[in-house]
Amino acid sequence: MEQANRKTIIAVIVLGAFITSLSQTVMTSSLPKIMLEFNIHAGIGQWLTTIYLMFMGVIIPCTGFLMNNFSIAKLYIGALSLFLVGSILAIFAPSFIILVIARVIQALGTGVLLPIPQLVTFRLYAPHERGLIMGIVGLSIGFSPAFGPALAGFMVDGLGWRSIFVLLSALALLAIVFAATKLPTDKTCHNSKMDLLSVILSTITFGGLLMGATNFGNYGPTDPITIIPLLAGIIALIFFSKRQLKMQDPFLELRVFQKHYFTLAAIILIFAYGSMLVSTMLVALYVQDCLGLSAAISGLVLLPGSLLMILLNPLVGKFFDKRGPFILVSCGLLFLSTGNFFLSLINQNTSLIYVGFIYSIRMLGVVSMLQPLATWAVNSVESKDISHGTAIINTVRQVGGAITSAFFVSIMTLVAKNNTELAGIKASLFTSALFVFACLIIVMITLNPKKRKKFTIES
Repeated sequence: MEQANRKTIIAVIVLGAFITSLSQTVMTSSLPKIMLEFNIHAGIGQWLTTIYLMFMGVIIPCTGFLMNNFSIAKLYIGALSLFLVGSILAIFAPSFIILVIARVIQALGTGVLLPIPQLVTFRLYAPHERGLIMGIVGLSIGFSPAFGPALAGFMVDGLGWRSIFVLLSALALLAIVFAATKLPTDKTCHNSKMDLLSVILSTITFGGLLMGATNFGNYGPTDPITIIPLLAGIIALIFFSKRQLKMQDPFLELRVFQKHYFTLAAIILIFAYGSMLVSTMLVALYVQDCLGLSAAISGLVLLPGSLLMILLNPLVGKFFDKRGPFILVSCGLLFLSTGNFFLSLINQNTSLIYVGFIYSIRMLGVVSMLQPLATWAVNSVESKDISHGTAIINTVRQVGGAITSAFFVSIMTLVAKNNTELAGIKASLFTSALFVFACLIIVMITLNPKKRKKFTIES
């Protein structure tokens, strides 16, 4: 792979990442229309995002094994083909259940695709170059949250929500054609066997935790449909962790959590990513449901913040290469917490300009954290564990973020039952702000600024 054209490989890989990122962000503007067509409420409609993230979280732990045993080209084309099948099924989905199944198929393809850009970057570039390259990758992927909600809004209003999956199908087919001609077929040969029991335990762990978190809002904390999945997830997590630590060739190398910075980055990513997901969805619900405006308008409200994210990604990556993570992470958490707090103050008479401005502030926090935290975490592990580190950090980000966002949506649902939907949105945003602020305090305590100059990148 090192002898191939690095820029061409990165460009092809980023195209797939853009498509899968677009698949996540377009649901923000589509959800209210889908809820209306299938006559479901927000707690059920959220499953289109929640179950998507859940199955991504189930498959992502497998990517450490897959990336060690198959070429990037085979993984990439296979994952995109799976994504294409799910997109086509969604176009013709006659019911909400079929649409959920289509999203599950999409998620399985996305879960394999998601860690590939990071792994390829770490294989092709030296440690001091990785921050900038990941920033460029983030810039390309950033077009999805920037234009995805607005594009989806116009498409939903003019052509219906199914047109979004037509677009995703066409883009996936195009990416498959490019990959077949441009990606190298070499592989890192490890020849290990997949541990089926570990896969089963991983599935029960992440599926149970996420299902329990989502059911918390719909059925309450004491209902068996909430308690049973949570207990199953926790028990499976214990057995899964013990099994990995005993295996000489583990399915997922959990010993990377012995690295202090890796663990800290993973914890912050959980709340940062979850906060980003839920805030974007809640702002769209506020504009469309509470104010009665169109999906296109909600997309335009989100657009300035997403554009800011695009423009700053390369600069953030370059800053990370020179100064390390402390300043970026601290400022990012501050902006994200502040933005969510001021969004929690909105009401029926709040100006959309104000909402867009505050949303931009919180997106400034997001761009300061997501790519730098992921790069920082994987930089801290040994070279032989990079594929596992990449798989774990993406699993933590997606599954932890999904659980966190489901928890925040549960708060919205619970509050809205006895009040208005707006009251539920505000309560969820305020809770999110508190959690992010708690992460800021942890960073200020554990990541001493005086040690910043001693920050070194381990290859």
